[in-house]
Amino acid sequence: MSSLAFSPLDTAPLFQRLASGERVCVVTPNQRLAAALAERYARAQLANGLEVWDAADILPLSALYQRYYDAVAYSGQASMEPSLLTAIQEQAIWEGIIAGSEAGAGLLSASSAATLARDAWTLAHAWHLLPKLNDFFGNEDTRVFSDWAWRYQGSTARDKQIDRARLADWLLPQLSKLSTELPRLLVAWGFEILTPQQEAFFAAMGGAGIKLSRDALTEPQSSGVLTACADPEEEMRHAARCRPGAGAARAWARSSAT
Repeated sequence: MSSLAFSPLDTAPLFQRLASGERVCVVTPNQRLAAALAERYARAQLANGLEVWDAADILPLSALYQRYYDAVAYSGQASMEPSLLTAIQEQAIWEGIIAGSEAGAGLLSASSAATLARDAWTLAHAWHLLPKLNDFFGNEDTRVFSDWAWRYQGSTARDKQIDRARLADWLLPQLSKLSTELPRLLVAWGFEILTPQQEAFFAAMGGAGIKLSRDALTEPQSSGVLTACADPEEEMRHAARCRPGAGAARAWARSSAT
């Protein structure tokens, strides 16, 4: 899963920790898995003969970012913090930048291009690719996106705004303000792999004195091998042979970063 020092934790001990009243927080990759795990916990409580219990702190990792942003923003220093853009606001800024650019003038739909640009922006931050983008000799699409990304970053910095793609990075130096909000145990549940951005966040939480655990069913995967490909078509054929999902994403991200 990662090189971080996560201690494995099975479902039964996790549910015992959640029911004990400890400050335990479980984060998952998405809302669907969080809801499924919460339902399993509820069923376990019913099986133990309980009719009422405190809700378990189980949520997607993105929701934990939001929780911590809110805690910092409403801590009395709100005027000093950047405002968090909604998805609609992000889309509008991207559309305006693209429509006003030379490359955007020839597009059939600035809205569709903005959606793709937002996705690329999120992916680039998740895998820490953006600093290397200007050094990567890509095609015309890469150069156009680099220009749009530079304009978007400048626009949001000028207006003191931040988006969800950068929220995890922004939180890292803010953790010292969240001492009363942080759990004693943070459990990563259902993460097949962690992106570099997620690893940095968990590492910072561990550095703040929080114990880190992961579900015992998700064992660390082998790092695999790097393969040099003669052209993009050969690269896609190799990616298609990879284990579906996270393995292919990791292979793509590594090849894009080199």
